Amino acid sequence: MASHEQNNCAQNPEAERTALIRKLNDKLRCDHMGGQLFVTSGISELKSGVMPQIIDAVTKFDDFTQDNDPHGEHDFGIVTVLGHKVFWKIAALNFLRFNVPL
Repeated sequence: MASHEQNNCAQNPEAERTALIRKLNDKLRCDHMGGQLFVTSGISELKSGVMPQIIDAVTKFDDFTQDNDPHGEHDFGIVTVLGHKVFWKIAALNFLRFNVPL
């Protein structure tokens, strides 16, 4: 992050909050730390070996744009794995209760 962006965050509590949420969401998505994974029955019923590939695709997802991430929180995306279009969502229900090292 450029120094001017850090200054903007320090002067803007909402930008600071968004940056924290983005960091926590990335930590969960990429490192699988700081939350819980829930999958729909449709995903869990896919043939053996597909779910780990979906989790891997979500972990590697980095195509965040203004269209799919308008709030800059890195909390939603779409991946296609073996022909399955998968929508994923991270919901920070109470991110302050998790003691996640950043």
